[in-house]
Amino acid sequence: MPGEAYIRELRRWSAERRAKRAAQGASRVFDPRAKLKERVTQWNSSLSPEAHTPHYFMEHLVRQLRATPQQLGIALRELGWRWDRVWRKGQPYRHYWVLPKDVHQQ
Repeated sequence: MPGEAYIRELRRWSAERRAKRAAQGASRVFDPRAKLKERVTQWNSSLSPEAHTPHYFMEHLVRQLRATPQQLGIALRELGWRWDRVWRKGQPYRHYWVLPKDVHQQ
């Protein structure tokens, strides 16, 4: 029957695709923060020079990048950002993040 040959061809094609995807997936090491670091880099490069500030508060970065502070902290450190605190009398402190110097010069 002609339909059986078509089904066999689809199964063969599907098996080849699965094998190819499995080989590609096994060949690269998965870094869960890679996408977040890429998003941070893209977000920062998409800002106009007027929109760049000397520092960014964690709350702002969490809203912009839709990630948890823990995930962002790790990714930002790996990208070379550094953090500091703003102390206010009678209030809790806030973290802010500063871009690496070489990023400012681009």
